[in-house]
Amino acid sequence: MTSSAGPCFTLDASVVVKWFVKRNEPDHAAALRLREDYRQGRNEIRCPDLLGYEVANVLRYKAGIREDAALDAVRSLFLLEILQPVDEEIMAEAVRLARRYDLSVYDAVYVGFARLRACRLVSADRRVCEKLSGAADVLPLDQY
Repeated sequence: MTSSAGPCFTLDASVVVKWFVKRNEPDHAAALRLREDYRQGRNEIRCPDLLGYEVANVLRYKAGIREDAALDAVRSLFLLEILQPVDEEIMAEAVRLARRYDLSVYDAVYVGFARLRACRLVSADRRVCEKLSGAADVLPLDQY
């Protein structure tokens, strides 16, 4: 992807799934705008590789998503080059954050990854946003 001088974002699966589902999803346009801004070099997107598993799993169970469409979606995540490995430091931070904010470790991986990579977390998951309300490094998707 094009080098970016813009802000850095970490997106969780609640945002990225919107790239691949019907347009009537809430905040669909904002999710597509985030991706397009990345493609145009206006922002940077870095996500934990957990994202690939979570998106594939959601698409597997989402009604109306064919297998070939799910495979194309997963392929596109790799082509965007936004996935980065989760290491021991990120996992340790995720465990601490999960306990502090009463999050699942899965959700906390995104928070810890974003913080350790100096990115802002973008989420469409209202529950996660509420638990992290007041944190300057968390942006609800509907505010993008």
